[in-house]
Amino acid sequence: MDNSSEPRTDVFTIRSATPTDTPALVALACSSGLFRTEELGTFQEMLDDYHTQKASSCHEILTYEKGGNLHGIAWYCPRVFTDRVWELLMIAVDANHHRQGIGSQLL
Repeated sequence: MDNSSEPRTDVFTIRSATPTDTPALVALACSSGLFRTEELGTFQEMLDDYHTQKASSCHEILTYEKGGNLHGIAWYCPRVFTDRVWELLMIAVDANHHRQGIGSQLL
């Protein structure tokens, strides 16, 4: 039986964050428990700062996208005064998608 016409449920993308991802990433940060509600404005400012300045200084935010929705985020940057050493600043997965290997995929 040919199942090629059935949509695949295991397809995901890991890609760089874009400014249009900001609302979804703020919601993800809240649902993951990474930030308290009163801290979400600060997180949004961090994302805005990333898109205007940090992305050009070797910081990188990766997103895990599946089915058109963002389920995970990883933010890393090179460690100062080192050679090929990266520092993970943040990693979060939407609470509804914990324990599905998304964090491992982002790492």
